[in-house]
Amino acid sequence: MHRDSDHRPLPLTGASTLADPGPRELVVIVDDQSTGRRVLERLIHTVERDLDVLVFADAPTALAAIEARTPDLILTDYLMPGMDGISFIRRVRELPDLGDVPIVVVTVVDERGVRYRALDAGATDFLNRPIDEHECRARCRNLLTLRRQQQISRWRAERLAESERRFRTMADELPLMIWLQEAGNEPGFANRACRDFFGLPAPVGVKACWQGGLHPDDRDAYLAAFEAQRAARQPFHGECRMRRADGEWRWLESFVRPFFGADGEPGGVVGASLDITERKAAEAALKASHLELERHGEQLARLASQLTLTEQRERKRLAKVLHDELQQLLVGASFGFERIGRAAKGQPECADLAATFADVADALKEAIDVSRTLVADLAPLILHEAGLAEALDWLTRRMRERYGLEVRLDLPQPVAPLPEDLRSLVFDGVREALLNTVKHAQCSHASVAVSEPGDGWLCVRIEDDGVGFDAAAQDSGAASPAGFGLFSMRERLHALGGHVVIDSRCGQGTRVTLSVPRPSATEQRSLDLPATPATATVPDGEPALAGDGVLRVLLVDDHTMVRRALAATLEDAPDVVIVGEAADGLDAVHAVEHLQPDVVLMDFAMPRLDGLEATRRIKARWPGVGIIGLSMYDEADRAAAMIEAGASAYLSKTGDIDALLATIRSVGAGLAGAA
Repeated sequence: MHRDSDHRPLPLTGASTLADPGPRELVVIVDDQSTGRRVLERLIHTVERDLDVLVFADAPTALAAIEARTPDLILTDYLMPGMDGISFIRRVRELPDLGDVPIVVVTVVDERGVRYRALDAGATDFLNRPIDEHECRARCRNLLTLRRQQQISRWRAERLAESERRFRTMADELPLMIWLQEAGNEPGFANRACRDFFGLPAPVGVKACWQGGLHPDDRDAYLAAFEAQRAARQPFHGECRMRRADGEWRWLESFVRPFFGADGEPGGVVGASLDITERKAAEAALKASHLELERHGEQLARLASQLTLTEQRERKRLAKVLHDELQQLLVGASFGFERIGRAAKGQPECADLAATFADVADALKEAIDVSRTLVADLAPLILHEAGLAEALDWLTRRMRERYGLEVRLDLPQPVAPLPEDLRSLVFDGVREALLNTVKHAQCSHASVAVSEPGDGWLCVRIEDDGVGFDAAAQDSGAASPAGFGLFSMRERLHALGGHVVIDSRCGQGTRVTLSVPRPSATEQRSLDLPATPATATVPDGEPALAGDGVLRVLLVDDHTMVRRALAATLEDAPDVVIVGEAADGLDAVHAVEHLQPDVVLMDFAMPRLDGLEATRRIKARWPGVGIIGLSMYDEADRAAAMIEAGASAYLSKTGDIDALLATIRSVGAGLAGAA
């Protein structure tokens, strides 16, 4: 039989992102006594608003109605002529989709045997007559809430199953080999490309398969490198020869990342592998061509060298894109090209090569700008590196530059820090509201005001005086100009303890208010002062001493490639010596104490302790150390913050070696003059 509940959306209050609002919740009352029916019906109408109530004098009639429409709560009398309450409960539980509908037995009988039989039949709760109205309302309200949560859980399980099906479909259609191996070599996941390569069934444990297929000449070194990275809980990237299911040896390039459980224990590894046999053959052919071209003249040799460098750059680009390191890769490459170009300037026979490297360096700087634009559109790093206030200031400027929307920003001083999840959601909510203004409001001005009412909350209000829309229609699920973005944002903030209020009327503008709880002082201190050991690169023994006129430089950056590129670049300068490296702000403080550098190149955004706070601590203890701030951003507010913290200068990571060296020398000269 067709049931009304088979395709009914979940009637959820405050969970509109999970399902569209459907028919109102239904409460069924079964009682052969008219007085009892009237009392129960009156009480149910006071439990919650917008409840449908159906009342029946006998169980068979109620069963017929229940088969047509699934109720959310049933209240049944125990003593009824014909079919009593216990028989009625058994019949209800036999119907499909009614196994978890709460059923309350209302009775004047207070015998344990009756209650036991009712519970065995499937009763959920009991109410004694005469009915206590307060108890009745509380129990019914709780059972309705439980019913909603059960429906939410079921809906989420269905969505999760659908999400997994889509993921597997997507993974199987990719030409890249994707695999996941649980800890302990439990059966993991391998997509179609991986199963076809190794000739595997699904599910499979891929560890024994790929390790057993390694070429004997590659096996020991490859496994040693892989195990070392896994023991260090670091990503792995490597190439090796692997036997395909048909017995042919193929070159594979693999990218592997470990993942961990909620307790921090290793959960396994996830990897992606690409068959690069043809590319390896092309590399071998390219090397042979390079050797051949060298015999025909210097010009052809330079061409072959550029082809090799281009091929290497492409491989690095692919690896870093997979590891979300595109910007730092471009900066490092830019430093490298400019360094080689500088070395070639003084050699007349390399003039063409120097010009070529200069052109490539310019192109890389343009690519950095493009990369910044992409990152800004997807997830602006300034939000995570600086904070909400700086990110909102950046957003208002961007809305003006890209869309011509003038946004007035009102910020308290200072803005209370927020956890990263809430900070990101607030920023996304403001951006979504401003984009809705651009798309639908038909106005050119808006305002964003941040306030802290003093009750432990932070509020952000976004207003415009545009055409507005029917906010009530949006709440009811009807299509509205606000779109799905704010609708989803409201539920996401609600899940983290916040809420969104949308106030809009046609022709009267729109106001969106985002409210989030602020972290406690203890939580803030735990974020400000991470307790992890330093890992700075500090030589053993006494600090190395530089000669007269030579500046001792400490490099501080959380990206290894950038540090290496900076070190290789600066070592070409005769008046600069690199005395050490540090991967974050805590390491930097430790390294300054041991190495006593003249100048510190300090990255702005780093884990554990950022460059801003590290600069404050270093200048407080060693005021004679010069600090130059570095960042992917070149906004004036970020530069001003570093200068205020004690830095002598601030530079963007653009790969401009001349500017960097000039700044180092200028800071060093200023320190010498002050001394």
